[in-house]
Amino acid sequence: MSRWGRVIAALAALIAAPLAAAESADSPPTQPIEFLLTGHFQLRIHGEKDPDAKIYVATGQATVLVLSDRLRRPVLLTAREKTAQALEPEALTPDPKDSDRLVVDPSRTLGQPLVAKVSGGRLSFVAAGKRVIIEPADPWLGDATAEEILARLPEQRRAARVYTPRLGQMRLLARNERQLRMLVFLGSWCPHCERLIPRLIRVLEDLGDKAPEATFHLVPRSIVDDLTARQYGVEGVPTVILFEGDEEIARLTGDELKRPELSLARVLFAD
Repeated sequence: MSRWGRVIAALAALIAAPLAAAESADSPPTQPIEFLLTGHFQLRIHGEKDPDAKIYVATGQATVLVLSDRLRRPVLLTAREKTAQALEPEALTPDPKDSDRLVVDPSRTLGQPLVAKVSGGRLSFVAAGKRVIIEPADPWLGDATAEEILARLPEQRRAARVYTPRLGQMRLLARNERQLRMLVFLGSWCPHCERLIPRLIRVLEDLGDKAPEATFHLVPRSIVDDLTARQYGVEGVPTVILFEGDEEIARLTGDELKRPELSLARVLFAD
C-alpha cells in the first residue's frame, strides 16, 4: 500500500472507531502541513450534504482540512486529538502548479478548539451554530466519461497524471484501425479501481482519436444490485469489456490492468 493509501486507511480507522482512553493527546501541530484534496469523504451540515465542500487530507498524518462556503472559516480537524479548529483564511497557501494541493500553517488559528465526536463511522463537530459531519463519500453510480471521472475523483486524477504508458505498446495501439468500444466497470469506493483505472484513462488520453470509445459505469458496493453489471455478467471490479461492433472480443481484469497498454496490444495484435 502506498503512503497515501496508508494515510487514508489510518484516517478512516480513526473516524470509524474512538481512540482508546489510555492514549494521550499530542501537542497541536505547529509546522506547515501539506494537504491533498480527497474524494473519499463528504460533508454534511445540519444533515444536508454540501456538494461544493472540499475536504483535504494531510500527507503523513490523520488530519483533515474542511473548506465550505457554509462555514465561516476553514476548519482543521485532528482525528487523534478529536478537535476542530477554525483557521485564518491566510493560513492556507494554494500550490499554483497543483490545484489539489494546499499548504496550511496550523498555528494561525481563530478562537478556541472545538470538540469533535466520533460515532457510527462519522466525525462531527459544531461550528458557527451548525452541526458538521465528515463521513465516507456515498458511492457514485451510473455512467460517466473519463473526463468526468478525473474531474470528480481527485485520487484518480493524480494517479492518471503520474502514470507513464510504455512507448512501444502505445505506438502499436496507434496503428489500430478496428472500430472498437469499451465498457469499463468500476467503483468510486474501490481501492483497486483507484489504482488501476487511472492507468487505463491515461492510455486512452494519450491515444487521442485512436482510442476506443469508452463508457465508464460506476457500480454500488453490492455489484449484484447493479442491472448493467448483471446484464454483462460482471462479478467484480475493475472489469473492462472490449467490443468490436456488438461482439465482445476481450475482458481485462485485475493484474491485466496494471499495464493496460500491454494487455490491449496483446488482444489487438496477438498474431
